[in-house]
Amino acid sequence: MPQCRLVLAVLPLLRSWRHIDPKGRIARWILDIWMYEFTILHRKGSDNQDADALSRLEIDNPITHIASQSILSMDDLIRAQTNDPDIATILSSGPVTYPYMLKDGILCYVKYNPPVIVVPAIWRQQFLHRIHVPVTSGHLGRDKTISRAKENGYWPTITRDVHQFVAKCLDCQKFKTKTHKFKMLKSIEVGAAGDRWAADIAYLPVTAKGNRYLLVCMEYLTKWVITAPLPAATADVIADVLVYEIVLKFGTPKEFLTDNGSNFISETINVVCLRLGISKIQTSVEAPSTDGLVERMNRTIKSSLSIYCQDNPAAWDVYLPFVTFALNTSRQATSEVSPFEAMFGRKPNLPALHDFPHVTFKTYSAQQWSSYLAHYIPLLHRDIKQTIQQNQQRQQKYFNMNRKQKEIFQKG
Repeated sequence: MPQCRLVLAVLPLLRSWRHIDPKGRIARWILDIWMYEFTILHRKGSDNQDADALSRLEIDNPITHIASQSILSMDDLIRAQTNDPDIATILSSGPVTYPYMLKDGILCYVKYNPPVIVVPAIWRQQFLHRIHVPVTSGHLGRDKTISRAKENGYWPTITRDVHQFVAKCLDCQKFKTKTHKFKMLKSIEVGAAGDRWAADIAYLPVTAKGNRYLLVCMEYLTKWVITAPLPAATADVIADVLVYEIVLKFGTPKEFLTDNGSNFISETINVVCLRLGISKIQTSVEAPSTDGLVERMNRTIKSSLSIYCQDNPAAWDVYLPFVTFALNTSRQATSEVSPFEAMFGRKPNLPALHDFPHVTFKTYSAQQWSSYLAHYIPLLHRDIKQTIQQNQQRQQKYFNMNRKQKEIFQKG
């Protein structure tokens, strides 16, 4: 293989390559490129104008690949189930009994609510790919992917197979990072839906549209996420998002929680909150992790974006709405339902599975659906609040194991 030269304008990256004991993502990158023979050189950014110009080229179609998908019919599903040895055994062993049932000739699993189809073996890899890899699925972690799989299908080894599929996902191995836990965890009381929203800002590469900041807002009970790409992170822009994306779409919150950034504690934000009757609260300098819910979501979003934008980091604002959808339609660990279901009272239909057959077990008239939501959503929010409180106590207990409370010394 011919010797090549790799010219870098980023000095820290060169130092990472020469690191004696690399760890984590840097170590995985080094292993990936170790097979190639090249010399790494450093060139100042001002002298690296050819690469600088190429990195700023606008791309007409940043999404470079959309897989062609064939529409799968109910007949295809019936045929695939009949030809599957395990499913055929259930169908041929007499009347179908619990935990299975036949609906329109299709074998369904009824332990899940609502019941789901039993996915034949020949479809399972495609099924796993669609609930994890597409941009509307988000390359999310093991637990979220398992929940998404169980909401849309079933087979006896589904948990194990999803676990193995996510563990073998090369993109997740390259770009996902582990979080480090240092301080003691404290739980925050959760109010009613819409009572408290939190916000956080991240800096990302400049896009073709001039966006360089990512504003993430999150509602505390439903865990609903709002994301906004911003060209500037000024107080006026943040106030616009607060009014137009939160207040006018979800109602006026009681509290708006942020960190102590100058744009968040500005007079503009304080005046807007005062006029709308919103209590503006911020984290203390000693405990910035009070805003940890939205900060963790910020890291999750950036991690997913890094996978889809690995060939063009400046296209992150194109993929952002899709990743946001993936997070809003995935089950949250503390509430044990998806933000979509918590907000709208029903499970979402996923674009990645648009051509997979789905069995409808119950239909509603407009009046019946209105009555159903009026009774179901308050009960759902009550259960979510109780579940969050229980999980917070459990998580706090295990998080704080082997951690010491910070000692406070007195004078003298």
